[in-house]
Amino acid sequence: LFQAQDSTGAVLASISATGDLTVETATINGTLTVNGNATINGHVISGNTSGSTTAATGAAADCSASGLANISGNDTAGTITITTSTGACAAGTLATITFANAYGNAPEVVITPKDANGASLQYYNGSATTAAFTIDTGVGATASTVYTYSYHVIE
Repeated sequence: LFQAQDSTGAVLASISATGDLTVETATINGTLTVNGNATINGHVISGNTSGSTTAATGAAADCSASGLANISGNDTAGTITITTSTGACAAGTLATITFANAYGNAPEVVITPKDANGASLQYYNGSATTAAFTIDTGVGATASTVYTYSYHVIE
């Protein structure tokens, strides 16, 4: 019914008589709302449009001020590596992950250990707000130890 073509005649976009829309490449600078099912025949790749997602150690990993928290990821998914300080720490917050861009509502956070050390702790998502979430532990972490977790966040 309708087609948009480039200078070589290749179809860039089309709308069929039944309302099916086919687009070669699309950039949406706003909100996309899908009322119905979405089928994705490929990977879902997320990224921040501005800013950086950050991680900082909490009291359960930094009881002697030498703990580290590093992040490789964005507001939607990534990996957090926490290295505890040299002193023994009590249970509590291992790390706080701050979003580059706040969510509209507090999101759901899924945390999964990526190593045996991470799995050995009684880890959990202690809190999730529109601006950040925490990884907490119910037991004291071992001094000078690396704990690695994956996270996935969805509102």
